[in-house]
Formats: sequence, structure tokens, C-alpha cells
Amino acid sequence: GGVAGQTTAETLRAYFSQYGEIEDSVVMMRDGRPRGFGFVTFKNPDAIPPSLTGSTHTIDGKQVEIKSAVPSAEYRTSAGSTKLFLGGLSNNTTKEMLEAHFGQFGTITDSVVMETNGVPRGFGFVSFETAEMANAACQYSPHML
Repeated sequence: GGVAGQTTAETLRAYFSQYGEIEDSVVMMRDGRPRGFGFVTFKNPDAIPPSLTGSTHTIDGKQVEIKSAVPSAEYRTSAGSTKLFLGGLSNNTTKEMLEAHFGQFGTITDSVVMETNGVPRGFGFVSFETAEMANAACQYSPHML
């Protein structure tokens, strides 16, 4: 959080590549304006140093807050996470397709296909009512939409 208005996906990719190979990066936009945060997906999340989230980072002259995207406390229960990250989505994947497919595992409370300027970014999220429902979806692999 706290990303500068001029920060781009390419800026994030360049900065975070010092911590590992980047699979994807995106600055979140609304109505063509930056929302002040973004996401970086590492090819090998296990190689990310634990100190990445505990230290100060300055990007484009602005101090930014680094957090793990999944799972946050908001989406975690004693049984696990209720929110799932979905990577490798095709460009024609829609929110309705996510809900139709993942609805077989339980009640969906939220779903989103991430886009920038109307262009799909290849990833999204699905949130379930309970962690058990999310766990059921994780047991089924691979998911073909």
C-alpha cells in the first residue's frame, strides 16, 4: 500500500525483481486512476526472504507498505483461509465463469478477475463463506474453466 501515483507495473517488477523472479505485477486502477496499491506475484514464493515484509521500501520516492496478499487475517479462520488466489486465468475468463465453476464447492461471498484498463491480468480471487469450502476447492486440481 501507499504506492505513488506515477508507479507502474513495470516499476514494481523492476524493484521487486531484486527479491526473486517476477511472474506478474499490477498497479490497481479505478476509472483510469491509480488506487495506491498493487500486487507482485513471484515465480517461486518460497524463495522470498521473510524480511521483505518487515522492512522499509521506497518506490518512486514514496515509502510503501509491503504485505502478503493471501491470506490476510480478514480471510483466515481456525480452519484456514476463505480467500483463494487464482493464477493462470485465460483472457476470456469472467467473474460469472469463476462463480459457476467454484460455486460447486460452496457459497461464494466474492469473486473478481483482475483487470487493468479493461484488459484481464491473468489472475483473480474467489472468497468462500467458510474455510472448509475453500479447502474443498483446493482438493480439486487442476481447475479447468
